[in-house]
Amino acid sequence: VPFNIDQIIQGDILIRCRHLTFNKKRVSMFRAAFHTGYVPPNVLRLTKSQLDGACTDKRYPDNFFLDLIFEKVDAETIAKHMEESEKEHEDTDSKEEKD
Repeated sequence: VPFNIDQIIQGDILIRCRHLTFNKKRVSMFRAAFHTGYVPPNVLRLTKSQLDGACTDKRYPDNFFLDLIFEKVDAETIAKHMEESEKEHEDTDSKEEKD
């Protein structure tokens, strides 16, 4: 199921996939961790054997995989993202001080 999270990431990353049951309980399906410094260009393919929780689960076919698609981000976009992130933190801090 493809979806776009449109986030700038860097460093140690944990991907966790959960299933939400009918009674709103979260059930872990699988997870994987990696560092962005070791990601190949464009696509990181994680196979069943690389996914904690899926590697020994018979419900996943042996050819199961997860593709993570990346694109380079230019310096201007990173600066804008950092500026927005700092503003969000400032807004949160000022709300906490008022409470």
